[in-house]
Amino acid sequence: MTTITAIQEQAALINYGIFSTNPLKRKRYELLQSLQGFTYSKYQKWCNVLHDGIIAVPDAEGHISLRNVQTCQSRHSCPVCTNRFMAEQRSKLNLMVKDWQEQGGAIVMGTLTLPNRTPMDFRYSYSRLVEVGAVFRRLLKKLEREIGIPISIRIIEETIQKGRGLHAHFHFLWFLPLGAQTQDFMTNVKRLWIQAAKAKGLSGTSANAQNLKVVQPREGASVVSYITKHGYTPTSDVSDLALNGPLSPFEVLVAAATGDVDWIQLWRLFEASVKGKRRITIYKNTPKDD
Repeated sequence: MTTITAIQEQAALINYGIFSTNPLKRKRYELLQSLQGFTYSKYQKWCNVLHDGIIAVPDAEGHISLRNVQTCQSRHSCPVCTNRFMAEQRSKLNLMVKDWQEQGGAIVMGTLTLPNRTPMDFRYSYSRLVEVGAVFRRLLKKLEREIGIPISIRIIEETIQKGRGLHAHFHFLWFLPLGAQTQDFMTNVKRLWIQAAKAKGLSGTSANAQNLKVVQPREGASVVSYITKHGYTPTSDVSDLALNGPLSPFEVLVAAATGDVDWIQLWRLFEASVKGKRRITIYKNTPKDD
């Protein structure tokens, strides 16, 4: 093994994706470089930066891999670490969904949202969603156990738009046993979500705004891709999207990387407000889950 100073700089950079032939990988590292110019996070300023402590390990064919690479491990706002984390979770969820459906169980997918009354106060929007989610969990846990649901998964997602701010919401997957009444369950989910919102003083939450469906076996992979799409890296120009509708956080980062001060400000609000939140939460209905 040799230190980074003993190998060609370009060989090291290839490992970081700067000159990768994979356009998605290359774009992620380009975005990381741009982000380090205006991020508030001290961690992302050193994430995946070449340093003297890195060890280069060549294999028999001359390909070089790197050790002791510093990463921020962000679940939310690093184009490299977040993508890696979400890809790992996507693989796990695909296996879980496929296995459950092959055993004859049902999967219910839900998107639950709240009225977006304070979109420019990002911190409040997140805290409001999380607080309602905590009440909802307490209400729903009893029903899940009665039905025999062994596990449910909650994923936080958000869109951001100029002039309209942040819209945060939850995606859920519920694993229902064979023979469970899926329609009754979905009706109860909507009822309990509205009840949880009212308990936190949020009136006006509509049942029609909550989307739930039974996932068909052929839809499993596409549904998992949809609910884990945070971390996907856009490779095309997002200027038209920015004009016509809300963007995902990493689409905002692409827009911010052009130097647009409004998008940079929105990115910084997102980055500061999402810190400490759980991107993915897994609930297991065991006796210890009380």
